[in-house]
Amino acid sequence: MTFSVPRVDVVIPAYNAEKFIEQALESVAKQGSCIASIIVIDDGSTDNTAIVVKEFAARYCNLPIRCISQANAGPSEARNNGITLAKSEFVAFLDADDVWLPEKISRQLTLFDQQSLPDLGVVYCGYDLLSEEGERIKNNGFKLDPSVRGNITGKLIYANLIAGSASAVLIKRILLDKVGGFDTRLVCAEDWDLWLRLSEKCAFDYVQDNLVLLRQHPNNSQKNEWRMLGGEMLFLNKLYIKGWMRWFHLARIWRRLVLGGVSAQSLDGFESCTAFIRYLLGGVPIKIFGMILKSYLYARGLVRRFLILLLKN
Repeated sequence: MTFSVPRVDVVIPAYNAEKFIEQALESVAKQGSCIASIIVIDDGSTDNTAIVVKEFAARYCNLPIRCISQANAGPSEARNNGITLAKSEFVAFLDADDVWLPEKISRQLTLFDQQSLPDLGVVYCGYDLLSEEGERIKNNGFKLDPSVRGNITGKLIYANLIAGSASAVLIKRILLDKVGGFDTRLVCAEDWDLWLRLSEKCAFDYVQDNLVLLRQHPNNSQKNEWRMLGGEMLFLNKLYIKGWMRWFHLARIWRRLVLGGVSAQSLDGFESCTAFIRYLLGGVPIKIFGMILKSYLYARGLVRRFLILLLKN
């Protein structure tokens, strides 16, 4: 289906993205006349990202493209600044190293126009992986296909089931105004956190097909492990405050702290957590968990060595 009225503002956070951002912009240009504007937030890049964007804008004079520079503050702050500039009915996010298929936005808009679900506010889609060189990657591991629709808060509590990337979603802008955008304190799970807050306000739906290509390259690997764990701790605290925390959320952090030999008190954000979460992560409970986990791993190692000796004989 084609749409003649511009209805979507696209927000692209970009940090040192000169190598890939032109491909991302090209994929937006191919979406057709439904795109009202492209808002690139240059997050303190030290390369030629801004120059590439301006050169692209000069070639696509009929497509409003804005490139706003800010001091480096991370993708959540960049996306939020883009949201404040968005004026259209819908907002779509695209990471500067990802690519959309040409029909991505039109197929998502079709679901909105068909009113596939009451109170529909978010439509997401499937994804494929893209190599640094631009080749499709055969996914031999875990891949999250679209699977949940409707009022999905109860399911989202257990896992981030929305494709694992903001590049896959199309959202009614008014809902982003209501929930407040991305939580800039989180350096991980910030998209999961936003989907949960949106799920309290609206229904979700999806296009089954893979309409976004998520690029895999060394520069988009996870940041410092303990900084990321600090972000996960803050997300756990938010889950606890909402009454959504489950013990497996806690056990995952306990395990990483114990095996990494890191104290929760050393993580950024620990003092911002509630007293109960600080107790769980830094008090008696984690010590008990640590003793149980280490005993289990030791016993498993003994059994493994015994079986190896048994097989040799």
